[in-house]
Amino acid sequence: MKIVKLAFFVFFVSTSVSSFSQKIVIDYFVDYEIETKNKKDTITIGFSKNGDYLYTDSDALVESFQRSVFRNRNTDIKNSEMHIVFDTQKQFVYFLMTFDKNEFFMKMNVNDFIPSVKDKSPFDGTTQFIFEKTEDYIQIENKDYNIHQLYPDNEPEEKIKIVCSKDMKFNNSILLNSIYKMMSGSNISEDIKTPKINGVILYLANKNKTLIKAVKTDNNPKTLDINFSYKITE
Repeated sequence: MKIVKLAFFVFFVSTSVSSFSQKIVIDYFVDYEIETKNKKDTITIGFSKNGDYLYTDSDALVESFQRSVFRNRNTDIKNSEMHIVFDTQKQFVYFLMTFDKNEFFMKMNVNDFIPSVKDKSPFDGTTQFIFEKTEDYIQIENKDYNIHQLYPDNEPEEKIKIVCSKDMKFNNSILLNSIYKMMSGSNISEDIKTPKINGVILYLANKNKTLIKAVKTDNNPKTLDINFSYKITE
């Protein structure tokens, strides 16, 4: 569809310019161990302390992309790179992948790719999320952390165990609102009372298994310079 639009404008405009440029500071990086299809993978996620951005360049995502896009081709992407940034405020994803002589760049509004909620929101009946301290602890990087529980008030059996860092500040309220908006179509602040949950998430588990657990943290910030442009002239 974008190629069709591009061709259309070439016919009617003598000069067309499109560009995107943005610098983003990622303050922390966390390596998580995750379990997928009976095997354990490691994925690195970066966080901006104000809660605006998430970043990853996970090899596991590269492999997943290869399987889904190049399923029937003998494409070798061993030396590929993939970078994904999620803008939690605007709900945009910036995607860059390079391999061999190929480059992909996409700026996507996540809501355009998520089916709209027509009948029932998964949060119908929820008036607030409960965040409470437990008596349990878990050790991460040789430190003991108190485990909390997060659950909707109308489904107290659906508890998620959660551990947040005390040292790496991160506004989870923005992320929680973004996820809620994608799943329900509205802002969480308009519908549901939510607790303040600060700090980078280090551990998530449900009643059946561990979802993610931090195995390594890095407090050295990095700046992402996203720059893409093209110019068409007659």
